[in-house]
Amino acid sequence: MSRTAESATTQPIRRRTIAKGMAWSVPAITVAAPVSAAAASGVPPCFEQVDPGLGGWAVGGARYPGCSGSGTPSGHCDARPRFVIRPCDTPVTVRVTNVSGRSRWCWDGTGPVWTQTKSVTAAGGTLTFANVGDSVGTSGSNACTIQAQSGTAVNDGIHVNICPGVVDQIKFEVWYAAPAQATGTPAITGYFTINANCTGTYRLVP
Repeated sequence: MSRTAESATTQPIRRRTIAKGMAWSVPAITVAAPVSAAAASGVPPCFEQVDPGLGGWAVGGARYPGCSGSGTPSGHCDARPRFVIRPCDTPVTVRVTNVSGRSRWCWDGTGPVWTQTKSVTAAGGTLTFANVGDSVGTSGSNACTIQAQSGTAVNDGIHVNICPGVVDQIKFEVWYAAPAQATGTPAITGYFTINANCTGTYRLVP
């Protein structure tokens, strides 16, 4: 997505690589590597891995809109949620949604709530959201395309508010069905929480 306004009104964007061994979290379980379906009961059925896909980057000098006050981080994090799905009895459809005031797809505009839906066949596969080239929105500054910045393909995604106390910034929902049948109440609902160090956890809603 275009960061024209972002870079024009702030200091030059500084990105720092964070160790790839981030901690992923499931209810009552915290592990130091991507979660295996066999090792953690909090992983949805047929899922091998669920992670916020931070790739390890923060954006300095570009504070999330509305994030102000003492102790507020001077930047924001970008997330690119990723789901690795094993072969399953049915297709699997995942929908990712930003949460108003906590994350936004486009840096410009008012940050409306949008969804992005992707699926795999029963053979399984990997779904990456806010991927380079993905477009969201309908018009004007409230529409954008995920772009590679500064010549690299791993530093754009869903912009996340990392103000102190902000949790559940990105929502995801799972249906064990093809997209056309992925309607009504999802089988699984969860939320990613990203902290000021741009490491992430997730929780599943009972």
